[in-house]
Order: sequence, then structure tokens, then C-alpha cells
Amino acid sequence: MGSALSSATAACSDVLALPKTFDVMLVGLDSAGKTSILYRFAHRDPTNMLPATETTIGVESETISYRGHNITITEFGGSAKIRVCARVYFWNYYAFVFVVDATAPERFSEAKEEIQRLNNDSTKCASHPLLILVNKTDMAGAVDLATISQALGIDQISRLRKIIAVKGVSAMTGEGLDEVLEWLSTAVDHRLIEYHDRLRRTGRY
Repeated sequence: MGSALSSATAACSDVLALPKTFDVMLVGLDSAGKTSILYRFAHRDPTNMLPATETTIGVESETISYRGHNITITEFGGSAKIRVCARVYFWNYYAFVFVVDATAPERFSEAKEEIQRLNNDSTKCASHPLLILVNKTDMAGAVDLATISQALGIDQISRLRKIIAVKGVSAMTGEGLDEVLEWLSTAVDHRLIEYHDRLRRTGRY
């Protein structure tokens, strides 16, 4: 019995270790730091200077190799028009990341509304992970994660979505971004990828 259990555990570990390829949607309000975060994902060496960025008008993508996994992260611009367009493409993505500016509490209510819209409009993707990425946590005036989570109504959203988390990062230094990639590569497991691909093949999205 013990041998069989050990074999099953080893087989499960082997499956979890298999490389995965999946796509992530990166959204959020304008000026939250999405483009800078995307750059940091692609250039994780902290000695790389963060370049000056311009507002993303359409979409930008980067494919990142992380521990054998290939993760394509696509940023959608933060303007209201682009955020509406992004909803048309939910079915392309296996996970969603919403960026919030920790130094802009005056926009938390607006961010909350957008997160709720994303959650409501992606109901067919309720099993897909949602990560709230709080940027600029290293800057003066940054609000703490607990306060931001409460302001965004994360407890309410977590009742409807199976996998959700709030993580603080700094696009300026790259702090926390490796942990984000680790979280995504774990949260998007092989069962979710198979489920997502089946829905796409059968046209059930």
C-alpha cells in the first residue's frame, strides 16, 4: 500500500513539474504601471534601468520563460475604451492580472468597479486565477495591502472566484515579480489548461 501511494505521489509530482504554456491578460487603470511591470517581467535583472514609458494605446505582449514554463503576458491599455475591448478577448487567457496603484487611493473605488466588471464579465472563466497586483508599494504614501484589499472588496469577489490573490510589487525595483510568476505557474495548473482548451475547442466560451 505504501509503495503504491509513493508511486502515485511521484507520478503526481511529475505531472506538476511538466512545462506549461499559457497566456495571461494584464489590465488595470491608466498610470497604474502596467507597461513598467511588463518590462520588468521580461527584464528581471534589477540592474536594468526602468525606461521611461508611454501610455499603451492598444496591446503589448511579452513571452517569459520561467522554470521551463512559457508565459505570455499581454497588456491591454488602461483607457476606458481599451478596457471595454479587452473583455471581448477573455476566452484567450488562462489567468487575469489587474494592476492597482498603491499610491492613488482616490482611484480605489474606480479600480473596484473595474475589477467587479472583469469578474462579472468573465463568469465563464470563474475557475481561472485572478491576481490583484498592487504596484508602487515601495513609494512614499503607498497604502498597505490590507486596506487596499478592503477598499477593492476582495472578500466579496473571492466568494465567486475559486483562485484569487493580492500581491504587492514594485515595477521600479522588480521586487515581488518573481513571486508573481511563481504564483501564476502554480495557479494555472494542467487541469485548468485542459479545461480551458476544451471549452475553446467546443465553442462553449
